[in-house]
Amino acid sequence: MKRGNVGRLDNMDKYRLFFLLEGKVYLSGKEYGIHILQEKEFILIPPNTDIQIGTFVPSRYALVCCNNFRNFHNKEYLQELHSSYKCHYSRKAILPIREKLGVLLNNFSVYSITDYQFSTIHDTIFVILRSLYTTEEMASLLSPILVNRKS
Repeated sequence: MKRGNVGRLDNMDKYRLFFLLEGKVYLSGKEYGIHILQEKEFILIPPNTDIQIGTFVPSRYALVCCNNFRNFHNKEYLQELHSSYKCHYSRKAILPIREKLGVLLNNFSVYSITDYQFSTIHDTIFVILRSLYTTEEMASLLSPILVNRKS
């Protein structure tokens, strides 16, 4: 996206991870608030939320769905996080994109990362997240999913 662009992210009925690969943006929504992301940061976007995105400088991002995993271990991991989750709900967990994750996202960013194409990419990225981030970081990032998850 060019500097000064303002647009909307598609409204979806699934949680998504917004990875800012380059640049600086703001994300804004009525129930979502305003969040400013710097290059190489990411955040969870809740479902059914109209999000406006604006760029401060030329920016590039990737959106990855994080519902309906096919990988058994990803499903198990979410269930374990949910079972042991004792932290407060965090709407604004912004995490840094670690180097190995950045390489993966940059390689996949040339492809369309949607629910319909390359669905295994979602599981692969989540496996990478599990290996690069602590349980506390993942619980903070995924707290909206964990709070709303049924046992």
